[in-house]
Amino acid sequence: MFVACSGGVSPGGDAGIDAGPQPKLSALPDCGTAPSDAGTANDLYTNIVVPYGCASGGCHGGTPPNHFEILDGPTFRTVMLEESDQVPGLPRVTPGNLHRSYVMYKLLDQHKDAGYSGSGERMPFGGPYLSDSEVCSVANWITAGAP
Repeated sequence: MFVACSGGVSPGGDAGIDAGPQPKLSALPDCGTAPSDAGTANDLYTNIVVPYGCASGGCHGGTPPNHFEILDGPTFRTVMLEESDQVPGLPRVTPGNLHRSYVMYKLLDQHKDAGYSGSGERMPFGGPYLSDSEVCSVANWITAGAP
């Protein structure tokens, strides 16, 4: 359980990963208890990815040096469930497990100092960065199984 989240958002199990000590996120916003309807990938795409310009050229819009392209809500979910290019062996999102979801480290700017050898910059690149409420939307979606 997260102390920073008042015990409401659980990081989930180890998802069958057989490795040494696992990195842990720190300084998470107080997300409370994950709602039973935490939204879908399409909701996150519409409410976060598009407004922040994440699917535009230069980031994830099909123009190099992007690592993957986000075209719509279903594509967003598909690529989120794939292995990260920056940390091989770590999925971008592990449904039900925040600590094994590289996207959380990137959003919170912990990708270089949380025990993973991440690279690149905090997302969204150059800011503005997600509000605590928006970070909680992503965290709740992951905790709910990333539907």
